[in-house]
Amino acid sequence: MTHIQLDDAFVDDILRFLKLRRQPPTYEYLNALIGASIRRVPWESVTRILKRDAASKTADCPRFPREVWNDAMRFGGGGTCFEINYSDTKPFMLESFDHDGKHEIRLNPKTLTESLAEQFQIPAEKISAALSLVGATKEPV
Repeated sequence: MTHIQLDDAFVDDILRFLKLRRQPPTYEYLNALIGASIRRVPWESVTRILKRDAASKTADCPRFPREVWNDAMRFGGGGTCFEINYSDTKPFMLESFDHDGKHEIRLNPKTLTESLAEQFQIPAEKISAALSLVGATKEPV
């Protein structure tokens, strides 16, 4: 995940912006980091919408951690829940807490199929076929 690699100097800039200093990874420190981020980095979509409007290709639309933090520090920009959570991975040393920056929800394909079929009034076989096309038919671990 090279796009979340932030050098130590940049992480220090982030910590200064959050009005914190480096500390050993404890849950108390993690709570302080999360609290500071919530107070300083707004949850918003305007920055994403403006970037999308200016981008000629969809591939240029994602806002990765360096951009999210630069926007926050330069003009008070924020991001969506995905952008902010992803951006917090490196400066919050989440790897020290056995977290690799991935957020994954494992669903039971049978339960999901039944639920979607009922909600959308579509035959379960069609839902199951669609889920298999996107690789969502593996049983949860």
